[in-house]
Amino acid sequence: MDERFRWTVLGLFLACNGCGDDSSTGTSVPGGSPAAPIALQDFAAAYASAMCDNIGACCKQYGFAVDAAACAATYKSTLQTLVGMASQNPPVVQYDPQAAGDCVKLTREAALACSLTDAARDVRNQACAKAVHGTKTAGQACNAPIECAPSSDGYPYCQYASGPTPTPVCLGSPPPSPRASQGQECDGTCIGSMGCVMVPGSTGDKGRCYDSDGLYCDKTSKVCVASPAAGQPCAEQMFCAKGSRCSNSTCKAFEPAKIGAPCVDSLECESGAECTNKICAPENLMASKSACSGAP
Repeated sequence: MDERFRWTVLGLFLACNGCGDDSSTGTSVPGGSPAAPIALQDFAAAYASAMCDNIGACCKQYGFAVDAAACAATYKSTLQTLVGMASQNPPVVQYDPQAAGDCVKLTREAALACSLTDAARDVRNQACAKAVHGTKTAGQACNAPIECAPSSDGYPYCQYASGPTPTPVCLGSPPPSPRASQGQECDGTCIGSMGCVMVPGSTGDKGRCYDSDGLYCDKTSKVCVASPAAGQPCAEQMFCAKGSRCSNSTCKAFEPAKIGAPCVDSLECESGAECTNKICAPENLMASKSACSGAP
């Protein structure tokens, strides 16, 4: 789901895939030319309106309560933090009016569309990350990724460097990917919106196997192995391949629930969907408790 915030609502601006330079030429937006620039003092209200005035139908479709006023108040209040950071002298972060305009336009379109393809999600995140970005360079102390300049992969990172350090620092290159491939060491299995199930005794310094890759972390060998398919032996229900469940130590096939059908967990939903608010919903869904009603 696209609105899983990496740092409350501000997490929206921390993911940027291939941002490029900081020139204000405008991000390519679907359906036409770049949007009009938005002044810093107007950004919080414009973004809140783009999201909260247009997400209602999507929220209702997936069973979320709708409170547009509370949604707008939450976004405005939280995004004012960014405005304040960009208004300081010297500013903690830099603001790009053109990228902000593109971010708001894409957010409005995304809210109306209800869900996004991975490519559309990345375009939107790119514009929003470029709208407000940090200036601290590799090795400088930081409190959150928003303070850091994008690293070599376009994303900002603020975390403890290797070895004992008193405070987190900005990184100049991305940390090792936690997503492990088949045959690589692992310490847990990640299952859609259900999160990650860690292997007993894991130290947290190894990769994770993802069920969406058809893998799980074998707790004996502690390497990623292929999830057993229907008809194959199994030990744990959640680690059977998509479309099958572990019953009497054997993976047995079942018909995955379609988008819109009720569900208990994401394992029940068809490929490309996850269980959201007890309904199988598309991945990268714009609706969430926060987006629909401003609730935490």
